Amino acid sequence: MKNKLKVITDNTVNELLQNDIILPSQYFQTFDKNAKILDTDISDEKFEEEVNKVIVKDFETINGYMSQTAINIEKLSNATENAKTAIVNRDEAELTKIYKQMQSLQKEIESLQNEMYIDSLTKTYNKKWIYSQFVDDVGNIKNDGIIVLVNISDYDYIQKTHGNLIGDNLIKFLSDYLNRHLKEEGIDYQMARYSSNNFLIFFKNSKINDVRVVINNIQKSLLNTTLKSKSGIILQTSFYYTLSQHKTKDSFQYILETLTTKIKEMN
Repeated sequence: MKNKLKVITDNTVNELLQNDIILPSQYFQTFDKNAKILDTDISDEKFEEEVNKVIVKDFETINGYMSQTAINIEKLSNATENAKTAIVNRDEAELTKIYKQMQSLQKEIESLQNEMYIDSLTKTYNKKWIYSQFVDDVGNIKNDGIIVLVNISDYDYIQKTHGNLIGDNLIKFLSDYLNRHLKEEGIDYQMARYSSNNFLIFFKNSKINDVRVVINNIQKSLLNTTLKSKSGIILQTSFYYTLSQHKTKDSFQYILETLTTKIKEMN
């Protein structure tokens, strides 16, 4: 149910993205329309129960993050105070002990960040990472670079025909394929899953023509590749892409809207 809710939400947000103002009634109508496309009746009591379960589970997850963060802050505070005392007393053994504690704490914080910013299916970055690391507080891009929007072809049809498991396998397959070939190019990039079947790839130190050549080559090589499920279903997938160069302080929403419009024209 959570996966279906995520797909419905992503489709709704992407559809309304170009509107300057989104009224609650407009969002609800669009959400309802996208739910019906996926054969989901949001007025059904069972659906409401499932939504409540998802909300409770997400709340427990967020609460867990907050609790762990509070624990880490307390550990950091205690370590800082102990370090001050050890420095005054010139206690090298205690300082070594505190250093090891700080290393362990750093690993815990990194693990927590991974849970928050890594997409559970593809292990790429997620939407939270984009808005935390790539976009500033007012919605502007932090650095110069290039953004590529990648959209999986025929994803909705494949998911509806073969089910969520095949759909998820397709998303994971393409994510791994993109990552593998980009790493082979030795190119500096970061990739995030923006919505169900859309990825954003960020390039900092590349020329736009070079990026276009790399993505074109990956797109062509994918045409000769097939995906076979354990049940014997064979799929040949492809993707659309569009790209844009940006400067520091450019509006992320404007660039995303432009890329999304171009992708829709390709489908």
